[in-house]
Amino acid sequence: MVRLKRQFKFLVVLAVALTANSSSAVTSHFEQISWDSEGSIFECRLSQMLPDHGQAVFYQEAGERQQFFLDTKTALLKAGKGSLVVMGPIWKPHSSVVNLGLIPVRQSKRPVSLGAKLSSRILAELQQGRQLVISRKPWYGGPKSIQLAISPINFQGVYHKYQDCVAGLLPVNFGQVEKSILLFKGSGETLSSRQKSQLDKVVIYAKADNEVKRFYIDGHTDSHGIRAENLELSKQRAELVASYLAAAGVEKTKLITRWHGERYPVVSNRTGKGRAKNRRVTIRLEKGPELKPEADQAAGQAMSAADQKPKSIAEVAAK
Repeated sequence: MVRLKRQFKFLVVLAVALTANSSSAVTSHFEQISWDSEGSIFECRLSQMLPDHGQAVFYQEAGERQQFFLDTKTALLKAGKGSLVVMGPIWKPHSSVVNLGLIPVRQSKRPVSLGAKLSSRILAELQQGRQLVISRKPWYGGPKSIQLAISPINFQGVYHKYQDCVAGLLPVNFGQVEKSILLFKGSGETLSSRQKSQLDKVVIYAKADNEVKRFYIDGHTDSHGIRAENLELSKQRAELVASYLAAAGVEKTKLITRWHGERYPVVSNRTGKGRAKNRRVTIRLEKGPELKPEADQAAGQAMSAADQKPKSIAEVAAK
């Protein structure tokens, strides 16, 4: 009971101090408080300028969960634990204070970075018209903590714009589809529903991003069986993937298919698990300037032709 009374007393004192300090700080810059939302199908951003400090930012990238971070002009905050407090709006200075607990702070220009759960809680508080105050001691050892107040002023209208942006995000981002691996069973030459789902995500992103210029599709097998047959099997698998992508709407001129048979294992073929990882088709998306498709295809065919040459003793020994 004594401990609870002490904690309550601490919160009351904290509420009074924060209300006085943050209210005066925010009020003096009242006309500077504004929210801004910008984005695309690839990412969405909702931010508020923090006078003399930087920005408070809610950010969500396609295919990822939302996050919140502070983007400050200088690395003023000391590394350690900071406090996150919810307060009533500045026009209700005697409103109750809710302590959301301690949050990690780094000494950098992005001192605070919070995950989806806590950032969603912060948004919910702002929707209710409450402000948030992040407090942490300065790195140089000053007597007072630095307090950064995030205000709900002018929040609602811009927040709706941010919500619309998030609703229109692609299901995946470039990093999630830049490199894909499809694994095949035994001598399989068909695509499973799971593999088709993987390829569908690649297609969705590629159609939306005009900067994707090339798809390198490489077929591989394990070392079981005859080498020439493995080379042919890897070709069939690579062409199977290319055909699926083309049928789904990817321009054929962007597809570069190559096949290598058993030549490039990612792990040893001595075990069943190893062979399972080597029976694969990889798809790599590449951005950049447009290249002549004839040159790309010629390079792919030259590489595949090289795989038909007999292996050297060193290559055989390496297996």
